[in-house]
Amino acid sequence: VGEAGSPETAKTMGSDYPFGIWGNSYDAFYWHPSPAHRDYAERLSKYLKDPHPSSWAIQGYTGMQFLVEAIKKAGSTDSEKVAKALLGLTIDTPIGRQTLREKDHQADRGQLYGKMTLDPAIGFAVMKPPTYIDPSRFMD
Repeated sequence: VGEAGSPETAKTMGSDYPFGIWGNSYDAFYWHPSPAHRDYAERLSKYLKDPHPSSWAIQGYTGMQFLVEAIKKAGSTDSEKVAKALLGLTIDTPIGRQTLREKDHQADRGQLYGKMTLDPAIGFAVMKPPTYIDPSRFMD
């Protein structure tokens, strides 16, 4: 099941969730690999007024980080120049460094995987432990 470990899926299903399965997600509010991610998750939670924010927000946030850095690198907002600046660009994100590969225009963005377990403090399933899988060794 795609994104079976996402907080929005687990929260929506509540006690109907099939606990014990392995789930995946692009992000999780309870996973903090760095101070930058903790800060990001806290700001997102505050902005959304939700202590358990969506895992999808990180995708848009990181995409905008790539765009901002490409515009800086290009010294322009011209589409062709920005597109060229994106190729091979490496940036710091809340989940760590990411590169947009020149050869296929894919970011080396992994996902979290973990066994889904009920967290009684919040009332729905979370990955325990959430483990980030770096895709770079699988991408070629």
